[in-house]
Amino acid sequence: MALNLSRNTKVYVSSVNGVGATSGIRTVTVTTAGSGHAVGDRITFGAAETSQNGEGLRVIVSAVNGSGGVTEVHIPNNYRGKLFTQGEDCTQA
Repeated sequence: MALNLSRNTKVYVSSVNGVGATSGIRTVTVTTAGSGHAVGDRITFGAAETSQNGEGLRVIVSAVNGSGGVTEVHIPNNYRGKLFTQGEDCTQA
């Protein structure tokens, strides 16, 4: 695999593993699966659905159990939100 760049291509490399100065989320653990979801659903968490100051988190459901409970999610870089702290909880309403 080759990376071909032109003279006009700009590449920025983060030294903090993708988390910028606004402290977005890096990892998620689903502790309560819920029900009625399908792979590809987007779940948006409002400010009232976080345990501290985090906002703007959106996840994409990537796996569900038999009753549509979420078992795995992905967070694209532009969905990771901001102002999150370590150990902060988000609960879907």
